[in-house]
Amino acid sequence: MRIFAMIHRAVRASLAVALFSFACPAPTAAMVGDPGLEAAARIIDAEAARHPNGSMTVAIVVRGDLAWVRSYGFADAQGQVPATPDTVYRIGSITKQVTGFALLRLVADGGARLDDPVVRLVPELRAALGDPAAPVDLLALATHRAGLAREPDDPDHVYSTGQIDQWRALASEALQHTRAPFAPNDRGRYSNIGYAALGLAIERASGSPYVDFVHDRITAPLGMSSTTFHLDDDGLARLAVGYRSSAGTDTAEAASEVAGGRGYRVPNGGLFSTAADLARFMAFEMGKAPRSPIHPALVADNFNRRYPAVDGGLFGVGFAEVTYGQRRLVGHSGLTTGYASSAYFDPDEQIGVICLGSAEDMCQSRFIDVYAALSPAWLPVAEARRAEQAAIALRVREQQPYEQGEAVLRQFIARLADGRPDYDRLGPVLGDAVRDNLALLQGQFSALGPVHSIEFAGVESGGADVYRVRFADSAMEWRITLTGEGVLETATMRPAP
Repeated sequence: MRIFAMIHRAVRASLAVALFSFACPAPTAAMVGDPGLEAAARIIDAEAARHPNGSMTVAIVVRGDLAWVRSYGFADAQGQVPATPDTVYRIGSITKQVTGFALLRLVADGGARLDDPVVRLVPELRAALGDPAAPVDLLALATHRAGLAREPDDPDHVYSTGQIDQWRALASEALQHTRAPFAPNDRGRYSNIGYAALGLAIERASGSPYVDFVHDRITAPLGMSSTTFHLDDDGLARLAVGYRSSAGTDTAEAASEVAGGRGYRVPNGGLFSTAADLARFMAFEMGKAPRSPIHPALVADNFNRRYPAVDGGLFGVGFAEVTYGQRRLVGHSGLTTGYASSAYFDPDEQIGVICLGSAEDMCQSRFIDVYAALSPAWLPVAEARRAEQAAIALRVREQQPYEQGEAVLRQFIARLADGRPDYDRLGPVLGDAVRDNLALLQGQFSALGPVHSIEFAGVESGGADVYRVRFADSAMEWRITLTGEGVLETATMRPAP
């Protein structure tokens, strides 16, 4: 019964646009006296106090310049080492941005074309894509439109553990255990294994090891001297201790993954970096790098080439885009064991924020108020956001359920049991999760029989309605959110306590 909740949480987590959440304040760098930066700093400082353990470094980039940076908390609490702008963090899937631009550099060098068939460079994908293989090119692979599953079939985590020198062999084998359950060249569906395949393609087309290609063609020209796939002694000394949660003290799992390596998960999430280095990378994305490894016009073109994703956002080569009315943010977020990260910027206003944290619940909030402090263009977005948050706070305070909540949930469960979901009444991410697992879900819910009762249990702090649903021989606890039009946006379940 937990598989549906697991599927939805995985999809939702991978596509969430994360901007900021912050650790205990211990500032290490001051702002430069600009009122907008001062206001942004107050917002960030206030959020920082919410996280008792771990560390975080936040940087603001304005028109290619590192305008503000501040660190919070301890990089090593046991050794009482405070975090600084030189503290190293895992950046997770922000690595995909670097891999995406490595592909563009390869294309600019004439080593490949975006319309080259994937199977020509990565024949391991032929089994997943079919024979004859579906017409998937490098552009589709780099924009998550190859139809690939998020991860390989690897229940025992054989391919997701291993040192950096093992990644290509593990990726090659993992691709032979990867499915392509979705239509190719359709809406983007986030795929970690897809970016591992892209790393192999870059390596094979360039004739240079992927790790070396990234260093020689992207990070070294940008002066990103602390950005690496393998930490030396100095990097390990500067690495923040990672926590599963900033509210807890568990650091063992993060340390174990650092020691054991990430297996095939190198081109999609293997980099370590600092806020200062990512500020250099963001300046490059803004077309402001002193030594750009790719012509600024090609970089700008890349941010105008994007494709619809299943969550309503957009995917480009190495980046995600989220729109807020007339405003947009481009970039990426990351989440690995013990670390969270985010690096997004407004390409029109040329303002961006980088957040690196050493706990998995950091760098997760959509902190629109920071952008509003930096640019009046974001004020309407922030005002709308505050109104939305106030409405949620009112529902939580008054424990006021959605007017249609019970009816929507009852219909959803009944239609799952019949195998006839009303996809027009489901949000895009939830709808895709149901569509891709319908046979399993129908079998589970039809076996439960009809619903005996649905009892409202309250509104949780994030605004989701909680219901206890009783069947003949079991009970489930559901958490749902609805849009203003009554569309079921999220739905997770677990056995009732």
